[in-house]
Amino acid sequence: FAPYRPPYHRPGLDLFNAHCDHVLEQEGLQHVRVRGRAERVRITPSLVEVESDGGKLRAKNVLLAFGATERPHVPDWCRALPASAHAHVLDPDFHRGRVRQDDRLIIVGGGISAAQFALSMVESAGRSSRPASPREITLITRHELRTHQFDSHQCWIGPKCLRAFDREGDFRKRRKMIAEARQRGSMPDDVARPLRRAIRSGRIRHLIGGIDGARSTGRGVTITLKDEVARPGRTIEADRIVLATGFSPARPGGAMLDELIHAHGLPTAPCGYPIVDRCLRWHPRLFVTGALAELEIGPVARNIIGARLAGDRLLMAT
Repeated sequence: FAPYRPPYHRPGLDLFNAHCDHVLEQEGLQHVRVRGRAERVRITPSLVEVESDGGKLRAKNVLLAFGATERPHVPDWCRALPASAHAHVLDPDFHRGRVRQDDRLIIVGGGISAAQFALSMVESAGRSSRPASPREITLITRHELRTHQFDSHQCWIGPKCLRAFDREGDFRKRRKMIAEARQRGSMPDDVARPLRRAIRSGRIRHLIGGIDGARSTGRGVTITLKDEVARPGRTIEADRIVLATGFSPARPGGAMLDELIHAHGLPTAPCGYPIVDRCLRWHPRLFVTGALAELEIGPVARNIIGARLAGDRLLMAT
């Protein structure tokens, strides 16, 4: 396999997986992993108790590392449609093999997931041995295709951008800085190039505009565009809508975290996210990383670079 890929000499998936397997074996982490779902966290003066569907665990300290992957973002205009009319590529139950070969598809989204799913549909249609007309694939984005190599500018890894972020004491302004720094709805050039080729060749139809509404027609769905570049108010028909609209920006943790905040008076910003110290300490026995740490780590908090920066901060507390 190719261990590294351009640009930036990125590790390939096989190399990354091999590295993870090596670390797990070297550190014996597979023996301390407990698979289950945490349902409640209770803090006492001497320890922290985590209740899960697999039993109770007790520790001196706990690190909350919630991801945002349990809540795919479903636009308001889509909520009135029957469940059979739409799916989300980031839903754990979604599988592209369930899309019928002759389905007319509308894919909504402008990021990597949308591009990769659209290209996979083109590829599967090309491999099909069934005699059929080419699959109709329509990609709807709110803007022209945007190419960025990273989720946010590289300056957020180091002091160039983080210095001003650290000096800002208003958490509303920090949240605004994070929102403006993130390059949502974009993709790296190596993903954009084959997508543009498929659009130019007519295998994917690309429409640019917002969506005003959607309705079920019994046999499929109809989408109305509200500000499409060429024809505002245009309607598009399809058999199924596939959303690639990312995850909900709401704070992860749900009711479990709400209960923890209420029980211990944990400080939160107006956006609901934790206010923590430089060591990512939210309570003397409670630390955070990932999305929950972004008001301290910055826009990269949710990715691998953010995990590395959080690790450095956590070591400061030991």
